Amino acid sequence: MLEKFIEDESVSYQASSGAVDFEVEGVIFRLPKCILQRYKDSAFSNMIKDSNNESNRPIHLADTRKAFTEFRRVVYTHHHQSSKDLEKVLMVQKLAHKYCLSLVEDLAASISTNLATDAVSLRSRTTASLTPLDILICALDVKCEKLAVIARNVVKEDLWASRLCPYAVISRLNNYDEKEVRATAYYQVLLKGSDHWLHEQQLDRSHHYSLYAGITNLSAQWELIFSDWGSLFHIGIQKNIPGYSYSSHIQYTEYGEIHSQIWRNLAEKKFQPFDVLGKLKAIRSWTGLPRFQDIVRPAVNTEIKRIKSTLHVFFQDPYTKTLPSI
Repeated sequence: MLEKFIEDESVSYQASSGAVDFEVEGVIFRLPKCILQRYKDSAFSNMIKDSNNESNRPIHLADTRKAFTEFRRVVYTHHHQSSKDLEKVLMVQKLAHKYCLSLVEDLAASISTNLATDAVSLRSRTTASLTPLDILICALDVKCEKLAVIARNVVKEDLWASRLCPYAVISRLNNYDEKEVRATAYYQVLLKGSDHWLHEQQLDRSHHYSLYAGITNLSAQWELIFSDWGSLFHIGIQKNIPGYSYSSHIQYTEYGEIHSQIWRNLAEKKFQPFDVLGKLKAIRSWTGLPRFQDIVRPAVNTEIKRIKSTLHVFFQDPYTKTLPSI
């Protein structure tokens, strides 16, 4: 038996203008027609027409009771009573987008972007039931790019910090064009080893193909980077830096020392061939390398930034996509 769930706001309208019943998760929500008629271009327009038949059956909506309760309240009042609760605001924003209530959607979008203006404020609004990944997916669903940009960066940060399960990220973003986030998750999956991810049920054959492409492309990229250390370090040593006056012999010796120390240190660490970022971050931590401050660290930081910004390319087919040059 359906539960009657009728708020006081609807009662005063029923006698004069009639109402439409909506069934959400077994609960009847009654909305006055005159309220719904405010939104002429919404999906509710046809629903009102259909409700004029003699059946008087409630219109079934595939939403949640919690979300529709908050949504109906905003439809009545044009005001967010829970304007500091990002989860409720996003619920309203998503339903307003779904049912084409542009005024309500714009109101909710304005509030949500004001609540999450940067990574810090977005994190402060997350809960156990509203993660940064949830926020990103909601922002993508309602095409709110401003919120999506902030959420996307937070999700990538959490992946790099191993605060998010990469398998869950890949699975939930499977139907979204989120190449940067997916590539970051792929990289974290590769670090687990093929014995681990080949048997992961959340990954299918297409994911395996991307992961194998990543292994091939990133391994090749490391060979390119290390063969070009001369341009990264040696040319930097030859630059005219105030306070330095080295002969060519000393410059070459200094470059050779940097190169040989890096090789020895990397050999001890036993990195996986594809782990370009792991190797670069290790080099950045070796502060005892010659000319570390003015040559080594700036060059390595530039490489790390370049690899991260183009990471998604490495998980594409190397025969059909152009890999970023160094």
